[in-house]
Amino acid sequence: MSQQFDLPRSGRPSKFSPSVRLTARDLNLQANMNYQIYILLLPALYDVCLCCSAGKEANKVCYKDSVTKIPETLDSNITSISFFKSKIFTIPPRAFINMSHIENLEFLSTPTTTIEAGAFEGLHNLKAIEFISTSITSIPIGAFQDLPSLEKLVLKDNKIKFLEKGLFDGLEKLKELGLNRNEIVSIDEGIFDELDGLQTLHLGRNTITSVSKEMFEKLSKLEIIRLYANQLSIIPDEIFSNLTNLKEIALQGNKISHAHTHNVNHCNYGHNNGNDAIDSHSFNNYA
Repeated sequence: MSQQFDLPRSGRPSKFSPSVRLTARDLNLQANMNYQIYILLLPALYDVCLCCSAGKEANKVCYKDSVTKIPETLDSNITSISFFKSKIFTIPPRAFINMSHIENLEFLSTPTTTIEAGAFEGLHNLKAIEFISTSITSIPIGAFQDLPSLEKLVLKDNKIKFLEKGLFDGLEKLKELGLNRNEIVSIDEGIFDELDGLQTLHLGRNTITSVSKEMFEKLSKLEIIRLYANQLSIIPDEIFSNLTNLKEIALQGNKISHAHTHNVNHCNYGHNNGNDAIDSHSFNNYA
């Protein structure tokens, strides 16, 4: 007999009824196999988070709004943790010190305001961190220290206002950095200098007013940079000239009146006030 799972149709139901009935066949699973199903329904769709697991291979745990603190330990087979609307306001130093096996960590729609220096100490195997729709306004230097395996860092849709030099130092394996949908006004020079392996940098939908050539010049492996929907009026000459692997630039939604971009496969200026003044030669090498 197929194992079944209930999902709410819409809204925020107090009970899972009426519901959409899903079977193992609907989920493209065989009824007799061990599996884990993790369903995350973000607020835009539903206001619940379900973690359903079956069998002994489950490796992900989801904590919901009844949780008020980070657990001290977890079973050694757990490699992924998600906090969804959990009432965790501060992440203290060494909060995960007994969880060195964790590879993925998510804080989604939590009221978190503070990440203290050394918060993730001991997570040597951690590959991905995501803070989405929290109340974080700033992050101290040292918050992301001791993370030698980190490849993905997403700090999206928070209230971060500035980025301080040294914040990302030591993240030598980082490939993706998402800082979109914050309130960032300024970025310290040199903040990205140690991110030698970075491939994607997302800074869209902030209030950044200026960028410099030196800001990105050491990101030799960068392929995608998104600066759309900011307050930029000028893109410095040759700002991306050292980035030979760059494939995409997104600049739409700014106030750009002057820009030179070269060695890029795709550049999207979109709607920019004054973009008629952008040097047409900038597009000569675009595919």
